Amino acid sequence: MVDQTNQKNKFEDYKEQPGSEERIEEKKREQSEQTPEQSVEKPGDGLGREKKEELTEQISEQVGETGQEKHGGGAASREARQKQVENILESDLEEMYLKLAPEKQREFKSKGEETARQINTLLDQAKVKMGKIISLIKRWLSLLPGVNRFFLEQEAKIKADKIVKLKNKN
Repeated sequence: MVDQTNQKNKFEDYKEQPGSEERIEEKKREQSEQTPEQSVEKPGDGLGREKKEELTEQISEQVGETGQEKHGGGAASREARQKQVENILESDLEEMYLKLAPEKQREFKSKGEETARQINTLLDQAKVKMGKIISLIKRWLSLLPGVNRFFLEQEAKIKADKIVKLKNKN
């Protein structure tokens, strides 16, 4: 029910954009030109479920193209955000990373990617838990040998702030 409400809201927002009426009319014309095999209809229902989902996706894509932000984001935006989180996490750590043994480098890199995935999942939630993000970063940074705990705390907070700003910007 919530998805339908969000879709209706997206559609209403979309209808209010300049030029959207022409695109809606074009979609209607395309639908009317389809053969009966292409359209799956249910009795008493104007369009079949598959057709509704397809139209909803098309409208969502068009809304995205016109600058409206999609709710929930797509896979591409999640991957892009994941890369940004990874870049934030790895910043200012090049020297320490290069000093590690090759097997420790692989472990540090894999744990860093895992941490970025976990943080990205946390960013999908409506309320971002800053303490959880800091905890994840501190746990990852503690893999570096001989790191001062004050440095860990400070770096974790700085990186967490940048990550939360990234979430707020999107």
